[in-house]
Amino acid sequence: MITFYGHMSHIWVDKGQYVYRGQVIGISGMTGTATGPHLHFGVYRTNGGGPVDPYGWSGSYPDPWTKDAGNLWLGGSPRFAPIQMPSVTVDAASRLGNPTAVDVSWSSPGNMSFTVYVVSPSGVRSAWTTSSGSSSATFQGKPGLTYWFWVSATSDLGWSGGGGSPVVQVPQRVHGDLTS
Repeated sequence: MITFYGHMSHIWVDKGQYVYRGQVIGISGMTGTATGPHLHFGVYRTNGGGPVDPYGWSGSYPDPWTKDAGNLWLGGSPRFAPIQMPSVTVDAASRLGNPTAVDVSWSSPGNMSFTVYVVSPSGVRSAWTTSSGSSSATFQGKPGLTYWFWVSATSDLGWSGGGGSPVVQVPQRVHGDLTS
């Protein structure tokens, strides 16, 4: 079996590459003589059997997709290109005057909802905070521990992505030193 995707404006996979369900493989477009952004999708047998009807649309039973929701089965919206995809940037750094205070900021183009996770030295990920839109917050770390922050973004169309911060080492306090 092979799949065919016509009129794509961006292709992010290569021939023969394995992909997983829900993976974004490209963006629909309007190449050729298309009059608007859309996608031609097809499944074909490679042994000469011709096209395959994967959802039974030509069968004797009702079409499982009676209404064209325009969502490419995954929550995108090919009718309103360009679709803003999450591209998450995360930064984290200890504050100079108070090294246990870790300033964390996150952003992505577009209208995104964010969930920020803190990853402890043992590798346990815990949800820390959420926001609608790019934002920042201060995490109170413990002296001598290392932290890492992962931010997940979801667009108002359901597309998601994520990104991680640099690793932050909260300095160990030195007894008698008021600056550490």
